[in-house]
Amino acid sequence: MRIDCYEAFLVDSEGSRIEEIAIQSDYYAIATPNQEYKVRIRLHRDMDDRFPCGMIRIGLFVDGIDVNYWKRIDSRNEEIEIIELSFNGYSLGGDGFR
Repeated sequence: MRIDCYEAFLVDSEGSRIEEIAIQSDYYAIATPNQEYKVRIRLHRDMDDRFPCGMIRIGLFVDGIDVNYWKRIDSRNEEIEIIELSFNGYSLGGDGFR
């Protein structure tokens, strides 16, 4: 799914993109039950060849619940065309990580 300069998608354990569908204004991934996946985020430059701001903070929510997994991005480098990051799991609380 891409909205403006933000693109979000899921990849499986081999790095293949998982199919998604749009129903009205919502997007759904079509994944195999019990299969683990990674969430990938790409930031593209806008029509004015800029990122939305110099420092960006992106958080992961699963089924609308904040799983307390945040990443910060420094997009002030003029040579970068696309920024990509992955969420490779999430906190289960305490020492747990999935």
